[in-house]
Amino acid sequence: LESSADHSIDIMTVQQGGGLPRVVRSVLYVPLLIVWWILDIAQYYKADQSRRAKNNPFLHGNFDPVDQCLYRSSLPVTQGRIPRDLRGEFVRNGPNPIRVPMGGYHWFDGEGMLHGIRLSSSSQAGGDGNDDATVTYVNRYIKNARYRDRDPFSTRIGEMWGVLGLVKIFFGMFAKAVLYYGKEPNDVPRGTSNTSLVYHAGKLMTLVESSPPTWMKILNDGELETIGLYDYYGKLPGSFTAHPKIDANTGEMMTFGYNLMAPPYLNYGVIDKAGKVVRQLPVNLPEAVMMHDMAITEHYTILLDLCVVFRKEDMVKKNKVPFEFVRDRPGRFGVLPRHASSESEVRWFEIPSCYVFHVANAWETVPFREIVLYACRYTDVELDSPSPQGNTSNMYEWRIDLDAGSVTERVIAPDLPVEFPRVHPDRTGIQSQYAYTVTLSEHSSFEFDGVAKFDLLSGKVVATHYYPRGLRGGEPIFVPKEDAKDEDDGYLLNFLYSPADDRSEFWVLDAKTFRSEPVAVVPLPARVPYGFHGIWVSEEDIKKQTDR
Repeated sequence: LESSADHSIDIMTVQQGGGLPRVVRSVLYVPLLIVWWILDIAQYYKADQSRRAKNNPFLHGNFDPVDQCLYRSSLPVTQGRIPRDLRGEFVRNGPNPIRVPMGGYHWFDGEGMLHGIRLSSSSQAGGDGNDDATVTYVNRYIKNARYRDRDPFSTRIGEMWGVLGLVKIFFGMFAKAVLYYGKEPNDVPRGTSNTSLVYHAGKLMTLVESSPPTWMKILNDGELETIGLYDYYGKLPGSFTAHPKIDANTGEMMTFGYNLMAPPYLNYGVIDKAGKVVRQLPVNLPEAVMMHDMAITEHYTILLDLCVVFRKEDMVKKNKVPFEFVRDRPGRFGVLPRHASSESEVRWFEIPSCYVFHVANAWETVPFREIVLYACRYTDVELDSPSPQGNTSNMYEWRIDLDAGSVTERVIAPDLPVEFPRVHPDRTGIQSQYAYTVTLSEHSSFEFDGVAKFDLLSGKVVATHYYPRGLRGGEPIFVPKEDAKDEDDGYLLNFLYSPADDRSEFWVLDAKTFRSEPVAVVPLPARVPYGFHGIWVSEEDIKKQTDR
């Protein structure tokens, strides 16, 4: 099955269901769109050459979006064999814009596309029931309201510069308030949902930190279906982190959402194993910050109030995007009991200026009252630059002494820039020995030439695997073996890209041995652009998906 993405803006798509009468909506839509196009064109001519699409590295090479949605089954395994205990679907999220704003584009801006690899037994796929897996590839846009309406009125990060960028933010808010007046929340375009995925309480959800999750479903044949925006029946209507944390022992999911426009700027939440919101706690911050990740332990949650702050005045004064790394501002870790009921229970621990996009893990030490946290730490972040150079991070260890009220930090492998850390999913919040990361190419901070394996307990890199043939990869997803005896008994799943022939492959690596030869390689029928985060959904969890 094959289809081309529709890049047109269909006026009639904003006419359906509730709100203003259809005729009124049609009359209003066209002049609002004309004003938006005028702002687009004006910003294009104000932009310097580096912001324009033809010079933007996030729109070339393997950052370039694909415009076809495919479904191809019975793909050949050209090297090795798919292990018998690897049955389910590997799904990876990423941007893939439908349209590129004239005023500028950032990698974080695309609407969102999922790429899936379904590994099923041949009997499931209608074969003879032998032990070889049937491999299916599928890619689908995340078809929430923003995709459906080709939403032209949301300002992307790449457009958030200058006076015109500020005007577009407020005009976009006005236009959507008019066009979607009286509509249900699910029908109003929100965030892109292009960053990550989580499976919890029988639901697979795509995530972005600017809006509630989008509920997806994996069908038995591997097809990926969009159900719609999911705000927990109005209980969590605001933003929702792209990196909630699930306690495998209790089934609880800890989350937060941040607000850039008004205090308290942060809302912390706990969702029980049945998917019910059981705790919400507003947390006051001194100013609005970009908070991308969090950490949990058995008894605590750690919030990251770090040094990328929201300064909308920078759009006008400095002609740049409003997210700024403030070097003279210390960072803070906010430690609170998991089920805290009052903001007064949050304890803040100051650390040197830095930023963290992604946490590896955290846990409490015994018998000491100390929290150990591992994450990839940046000493500088420049979101306004369209260049993929710079902005590198290293694995760091922090020890938070709850009695002394102090924090110590140290770098692990200072000469190895890494990102996208992952651990065994059942070890989140408890002691884990191993973490897996990407290694950053010396040519680009956004292209990854291999994977590294960290022994967190000894503070060492114990293995690296650099891809052959100039291949580039993404975040390694750890999947434990069914009969695993050790924490690292498992597989690393990944999409790899070959610049030489502009094609992609699906790889399975042995997480324990880190052998140079992959466990299995599947050439794919389409290129998979660079993206963000993925997830493994087992056969058992696919069957447990709920309809409500």
